[in-house]
Amino acid sequence: MSATDEESRSLLTDTQAFRGLQAEEALKCYNRALQLARDTIVEPVRVDRISEGSEFVNDKMITELQSLSRRACVYGCLSAHRTLAQRAEMSIHRAELLRCRAFMCEVLAIRLVEKMAEKQVGREELFVEVLTPMFNEFSSGTGESPLQVAVESNAVSFINTLTVQQCVEYIWRGLLLPRSSMDIRIDRRDGDGYVQGYQWPTTIKVGFAALPEGRISVPLYRYAAETAFSFILLGIYTFVVNYRTPNVNIAEIIMYLLVVAFGMTEIKQFTAQGSDFYFLTLFNGIDTMIMLIFTAAFGFRCYGQWVGSDDILKGPNDASYDLLACNAVFLWTRAIHVLSGFRYFGEMVVIIRSMMRDAAYFFIMFSFVLVGFVQAFAGLARATPAEGPGFGKGIYLLAKAFLQAPDFEDAERMHDVLGPPLLIFFMVLASVIMLNMLIAFFNQSYTVVVDSATQQHVFQFTLNVLGVGLDTTRYPFIPPTNLLEPFLYLPHLMLPERKYLAFRRWVWIVAVFPSNLLLAIFEELMPQTTAQIYRVKEDKEFAEEQEEGADRCSDLGTSPEQRNIPGVSYSNGGDEFEQEARPEEMLKFLVAEIKALRKQVDQLSDKKQ
Repeated sequence: MSATDEESRSLLTDTQAFRGLQAEEALKCYNRALQLARDTIVEPVRVDRISEGSEFVNDKMITELQSLSRRACVYGCLSAHRTLAQRAEMSIHRAELLRCRAFMCEVLAIRLVEKMAEKQVGREELFVEVLTPMFNEFSSGTGESPLQVAVESNAVSFINTLTVQQCVEYIWRGLLLPRSSMDIRIDRRDGDGYVQGYQWPTTIKVGFAALPEGRISVPLYRYAAETAFSFILLGIYTFVVNYRTPNVNIAEIIMYLLVVAFGMTEIKQFTAQGSDFYFLTLFNGIDTMIMLIFTAAFGFRCYGQWVGSDDILKGPNDASYDLLACNAVFLWTRAIHVLSGFRYFGEMVVIIRSMMRDAAYFFIMFSFVLVGFVQAFAGLARATPAEGPGFGKGIYLLAKAFLQAPDFEDAERMHDVLGPPLLIFFMVLASVIMLNMLIAFFNQSYTVVVDSATQQHVFQFTLNVLGVGLDTTRYPFIPPTNLLEPFLYLPHLMLPERKYLAFRRWVWIVAVFPSNLLLAIFEELMPQTTAQIYRVKEDKEFAEEQEEGADRCSDLGTSPEQRNIPGVSYSNGGDEFEQEARPEEMLKFLVAEIKALRKQVDQLSDKKQ
């Protein structure tokens, strides 16, 4: 692929004519989608009724939303879906109704995408000008893309739409290129609330032909490079934590430099995504814990060097190494992230995330019970006013009981009469009732995720892609080369903007050249794999799905809407139809059908006679 501005192509000939006031147009689409949902759904209905047929979502609605703004209509519908879903979480008596309305807004977005994707040109426009641009969010004014809104609002059906997944895959494989930083900055200065972040390339350069810029900016390769960096950090960390030294050694310096590079990546990702999107990924929470522990260990290590302590078995040096040792739990757990791209492991990661959320809710409730029992045993263990409260003894006693190792002798020492019965009551309440409730939560989470395993895997893949691809920078500094970025602030202040961007580009080319060279060698040695990654032909699955849909319609005959059958819709792929909520109209239709059949029978009888 070419990385020059001249090789980018605009998909609309009248681009500038439609650039103005995108944020206002998005707000109009947002308000209209909310109004359509309120007017159409006045009571809770089944979600399959909303998604199938045209009883709730029809072509007139789609045409109206497109007329408001072809570019902003999908973003407006997804924003309405997010708003209604948030209101449903906070409401009690109207929660089900709001969920139905939110799903209708999601279906509106799906129908809009399918309408635009009917033609190849429409799909090209859809990818770069509808799904990936950054719109100003209405409440805060920060930029976000429709794909980001869909992930934040858990719009699983929209994300699993084939066209949307093709867009995500194109970003992942580098078939959609980030625009130049200068073009993006010019767009931001327009103040119209719309910034197009990606563009289509006209040529694809692979192997040595792609040098010197190379292919490291492709999210797939960028993710692979960051994964390799994580394992390098893990190897150096293992060496440092297993060979304690009183003074700082070279390996420890390298380890902390890599940690700084790792931390800079996380901070930049957090800034670009925001807290709501950042913590949707389980491993980002683990990364936060890793950085906090590394920071504390580094602080103890600096303090030990400042006071001149040479003892590695106690004091600040010992505390630093102890914290590093505990960090191994999180570092090796994070290595599972490498496997999350595979379907089976990706589904397991989603299950673990759901279970951890359930466990968090459980322990919030259990903490109140625990505090009550700790207070009780602390009061029982306090023999004289001169002694302090026995909170430590109470917590240790209850922790052993919760883990099925009760110590009744210790409870009796605290109080010979009330201690053992109180411990028995705690075991019944905590180990029998509440622990079984936690297991029931886990079973429910597993059942829900397994029932939608494919959709959850696709959702997780989209989340991973957006986690890497939200930073629409053509020249991203991957760790550890991002250690150079702080040194670029001074040239940024001194040089004009265009000269600074050119200077930054050449610094980036030199810094990441070893990685680009390795990727070039890989693409030259593996031409078939490279061709598979950079294929630009339309995915066969889309055409096959369209053909299957047409065959299905022909097998079923005309649709219920075309036959003017009120209140009837076909079930999934079957010849049977199910009755909806208008029995009197259905009865009229059946009477008419019976009369028509009787007339045909009479005609056949007359012919025989």
